Amino acid sequence: MKTVLLCPNLLRPESVAAARAAAGTLAREDLRCVLTTVPTEADVPEEFVMIDTVLKDADVLIVFGGDGTILRACRAAAGTDVPIIGVNMGTVGFMAELEPDELSLIPALIEHGYVTHSRMLIDYELFRGQELVCSGYAINEVVMGGSMKAVDVRVSGDGHEIIHYDGDGAIIATPTGSTAYSMAAGGPIVEPTAENIIVTPVCAHSLAAPSFVLTPDRRVTVDFGLRRDNGGFLYADGTECCRLIPGDRLCVKKSGRRVQFVDASERSFYDRVFSKLGSVR
Repeated sequence: MKTVLLCPNLLRPESVAAARAAAGTLAREDLRCVLTTVPTEADVPEEFVMIDTVLKDADVLIVFGGDGTILRACRAAAGTDVPIIGVNMGTVGFMAELEPDELSLIPALIEHGYVTHSRMLIDYELFRGQELVCSGYAINEVVMGGSMKAVDVRVSGDGHEIIHYDGDGAIIATPTGSTAYSMAAGGPIVEPTAENIIVTPVCAHSLAAPSFVLTPDRRVTVDFGLRRDNGGFLYADGTECCRLIPGDRLCVKKSGRRVQFVDASERSFYDRVFSKLGSVR
């Protein structure tokens, strides 16, 4: 019997209701359904269990929520090879494969099989001199940002300087994250199954501060505050990791972890870009 994890956003009653309804439907298809959740500030209903306690036995993870909920679930599932289906219960829901009116597709997908695609992650380490201050991985991006003042950042690839500028910071993104903060800062849209590291300046005080799309084996370093004595913050997937001081160095590389997504609909990546992001063909 296949085990299906159902993970809603507990702060949205409609997400919880959709997950419970899906559990009832899937149980009639001879599937074992487990209501689960990622750590949040919400109260956890009695029938829910924490996701990290059941992932090892899961065949598929269905997430009901917006991009933030799907991103948190992806972080929990990273490296486990458990495929993820996102059901959009938010506003944009770019990472979601299905809309709420497509829940009826789920039983057939699980019963008859599905195609998955793998997405790369990035690992990061922040050094202060020789001291490792913090480390982790990101699905979307790692961001070095100033604190209300302009900062200077120098980005290098394998020790060769790529760009050095003053501005609000720098984004080091994955292809999955190319449609998030990086895109909003003027970066390119990259197909999510591609293997690239994307460098995007944030509000650079320069007429020549482009984004760069690098090969996945590139070792990227970002030196912070070499000529401006201003502090800042380091974020990974929108969560603050630590404060930055002048002289800090961020090192980023392709991660050994990956996330698996299910191709659950016939919509192409390009259809999703135009429909979700409001572009005009």
